[in-house]
Amino acid sequence: MKSIYRIALLGMAAIAASCSNNGPQWHLNGSIEGLAEGDNIILEGNNQGYWYVIDTIHPSKDGSIKYAGEPHGYPDIFRIRVGESSVYFPIDSLETVTVTATAPDIAANHTLS
Repeated sequence: MKSIYRIALLGMAAIAASCSNNGPQWHLNGSIEGLAEGDNIILEGNNQGYWYVIDTIHPSKDGSIKYAGEPHGYPDIFRIRVGESSVYFPIDSLETVTVTATAPDIAANHTLS
């Protein structure tokens, strides 16, 4: 009976280890003021001039955002989009980018650091 518990415990530990991502990551932090309830922030990547959706970032109630992504191994340009307005930012390796913006026109009303 004890061996069944040990096997189950080892199995759960293996699943937990495979689900966690402890590898290197880049980070996007910041806040977007003026979002309407239910607004999402779309994170997009670029592939030879064509934008594709990487993920949807759900901001907290105060508009703060956090995202961590795996590095590509080469410099790349990403963007976050709210509606038709976008903020572009570069990622070179394992850095942290901070975006502070005001919706709905985040392209004209943002600070990137």
